[in-house]
Amino acid sequence: MKGMDNRGFSLMELIITIAIMAVLMSVLTPQLLRYVESSRIQKDETFLSEVESAVKVACASMDVYDALPSGDVYATVTIDEGSPVTSDITPLEEELHRIIPDSVDFVSKKYEAAGAQTVHVSIDTYRKIVIVTNSWEAAPAP
Repeated sequence: MKGMDNRGFSLMELIITIAIMAVLMSVLTPQLLRYVESSRIQKDETFLSEVESAVKVACASMDVYDALPSGDVYATVTIDEGSPVTSDITPLEEELHRIIPDSVDFVSKKYEAAGAQTVHVSIDTYRKIVIVTNSWEAAPAP
């Protein structure tokens, strides 16, 4: 009978293989988790940028533009976990709800723990330029 001498792997070989796999997993898992969190942060920042773009689009509406304050006073758009995007200017909020109808769902630990994010909207003294700044970047958006 051929093949009778083929007994498979010994218990020692299996234990060594499992130990090597455990060491590899313990080394690779933290790095993988960093990549996952990094991609979640990137997703949240992309969403926040989309909200900022939506604010700029909403400001193109004449009703919103006329309701915006000018000079040193600004309107605030609030982006908070679990609720729709809100604003202290009613026409702006209504326009944003048409553009972004769903509630906000941050997926990264950074933005879940940070709380509400804000976008500030104002018009210069000549009522020419809509100025938008946000709370998640140090410099104003162009």
